[in-house]
Amino acid sequence: SQPLKLECERTGIGKNWFTNGTVVTPTNGELATTPGPIRTITILSFSPSHAKGYTCSVSATPLRTYPVILETPPSVPEITPPSQVQGVMLSGSGTSLTVSWTAPTGTAILYVVRYSTDSGTETDPPSDAMKRSGITATTTTLTGLQSGTTYYVWVAAEILGAGVQGPYSMRMPIPVPSQVRNIKINQTVSNGMINLQVTWNQPTSDRTIQHYEIQYSKDGVSRWTSVTPNPTTRQTTIRNVDKGNVYTVRVRAVSDVGS
Repeated sequence: SQPLKLECERTGIGKNWFTNGTVVTPTNGELATTPGPIRTITILSFSPSHAKGYTCSVSATPLRTYPVILETPPSVPEITPPSQVQGVMLSGSGTSLTVSWTAPTGTAILYVVRYSTDSGTETDPPSDAMKRSGITATTTTLTGLQSGTTYYVWVAAEILGAGVQGPYSMRMPIPVPSQVRNIKINQTVSNGMINLQVTWNQPTSDRTIQHYEIQYSKDGVSRWTSVTPNPTTRQTTIRNVDKGNVYTVRVRAVSDVGS
């Protein structure tokens, strides 16, 4: 804050500043000066004792009184930033990604989500990372993403209306299941139909495998046919294939983050 400075121009001698009929002396944070024809009083720091009238006078004859009122500003509570968001989870694939997390301690919280194809650091997203703010729920869906691209996501909480933000919490991309290997095909005959019994090994995955997608083709290049419904176990049967043809079969595992 700035000091309060009161000035009074004089034409003669004997001009002083008074409060309650008493000449002000340079005490209690008050400083009286007389540079040339101007007599000045400066209150360097305010306290309740300065809430009074200051009168510029010749002897005890008032010329002008300046009331000084000390008002106490309302107290502003200290705002503690919210704690770090925990339990950030990602799901989805293709051009959208659903982000969810656990609310930190505190009330009236909004959330900020940043995402980028650059990894940044654990608590510091790249400066050019995309941003979504003003999120009120503990989940949001990012859309318009580039299919087949890896995205890194950061989530932070902030206090509503205060602009005070907590630290970011990062979620690394979740890898899709590994390639299905050791595919085996056995030919069987049932009721005059030739069937292909297909089995495979369990692929590695950080997420639960929801199902498998199986396709087969006569030339192994085009005209792939999908087996329906998608099996949830590591085996399936391709029924009623043509005799004398060589078939190519491909299998992939699908989790909630893709395949």
